[in-house]
Amino acid sequence: MKKTVSKILSLSFVLCTVVFSTPLSAQVKTTFTKETRPADYKPTGMVASEGQGTQNKVDVQMPAKTRGIERYQKKNVFGQDIPDSFLFYRSVLNERQKVAYDIVYKCVMNAQHEVELTVKTSVDEFAQVINAVRYDNPEAIWWSGYYTYWTNSDNVVTKVDPVYWVEDSQIEKAYNDFWSMTVPIIFYASRLSDEMSKIKYIHDYICLSTEYDHEAADSNNCGGKYQTAYSCAVEYKTVCAGYSACFQYYMQQLGIPCASMWGSGHQWNFIQVDGHYYQMDVTWDDTMIVPCYYNLMHADMQKIDSHTPDPLAKNVIKKYPSKTNKMTYLKYFGPLVEGSPYTYAELGNFEEEVNNPEKAKVYEDTPQILPIISNKNDFEQLVKYGFNSTGNSTVDFFFFIPNEKKVDYVVNPITDGTVGNWLYSLGKSGTYSYGYNSTTIDGSLVMNLTLEAN
Repeated sequence: MKKTVSKILSLSFVLCTVVFSTPLSAQVKTTFTKETRPADYKPTGMVASEGQGTQNKVDVQMPAKTRGIERYQKKNVFGQDIPDSFLFYRSVLNERQKVAYDIVYKCVMNAQHEVELTVKTSVDEFAQVINAVRYDNPEAIWWSGYYTYWTNSDNVVTKVDPVYWVEDSQIEKAYNDFWSMTVPIIFYASRLSDEMSKIKYIHDYICLSTEYDHEAADSNNCGGKYQTAYSCAVEYKTVCAGYSACFQYYMQQLGIPCASMWGSGHQWNFIQVDGHYYQMDVTWDDTMIVPCYYNLMHADMQKIDSHTPDPLAKNVIKKYPSKTNKMTYLKYFGPLVEGSPYTYAELGNFEEEVNNPEKAKVYEDTPQILPIISNKNDFEQLVKYGFNSTGNSTVDFFFFIPNEKKVDYVVNPITDGTVGNWLYSLGKSGTYSYGYNSTTIDGSLVMNLTLEAN
């Protein structure tokens, strides 16, 4: 059996304990091209864990009572223990399943094959174990949930063999590539003073650096690396499972409890912030001006298409209910534009600043807040300023409307010709054409309006 990954992790933990004195030549993204999608396109692409079973040639009987095994301690890149409180799925398993979970996790983290179980677990119970290990532990980037297993005549699982998407001989290289790409991001995010700023930093970095892999999704070939954090962190191109796993990985490294949610062929995140529980969809927030799926309460997320959690995920939601919306994006940040105030240009100085962390930059620009339009006069001033300041005949406006039900003071001037009078007062003909779309977020609207003075 292979011990490759245990060696990698032992080495990486040693390196990470001195990360602030040992520069890395990580090629992280520092320049971004914002991905665009059709307004109504909400991608999915999660492939469920899949197992192929075979009955043992010799009938093996399994003990019904749990038997203790040596736990494989989950650690972060700083060499610190990650507590069991981060393992949301493990917490909803029964005691026999928890033993099986610990065996599978240790097996995967050592890149082992054909490991025997020591406790009675049915095929259905074991499928939950596999999902729990997968969605609690994104650091296992070489495994995307596939496995083979053996059963006895009682339909009890006796042995498991995880199937890794990367060849055993290449696991060390894959992990080192992943580690070198993610450590600088963790370093800069860790400089921030509060949880919400760290979450926003990681959320926005993933959205700005990552492209959704339409080709993989359209071909239904989303298995392997595209179901792991590797594709997001190293290749910057993935499907929803990669977005979710990568976000989860960063959160856990920064000391913020986070798991993945899945259901309806989609994957997103479950997160604990300030002691409260929310859901987050980084995939669907990608391309947004102001994030719409950031720290939503469970009930609100479950109203959205493709966000119906599978049974095990429902058990997590039931055990850890949402009780407040005080950490939603708008309540905490207001209409702050995605990516602001972080420009991520400071990542280019990582090799210098890692030795002088007190000099590490995080904020580069003044935060960009969308104009808040609360009445017709606000809207008139915005239109006039836009045309005067740019001198262009066509101007794009992005602005924030606090109440999604009160938009007449914007829509009516556009449709009844009042905007023409404003343009005429600026010395233009007064005729115009327009196009607009809007996105609902937490009871408010973010509107994109294009006006062309003819």
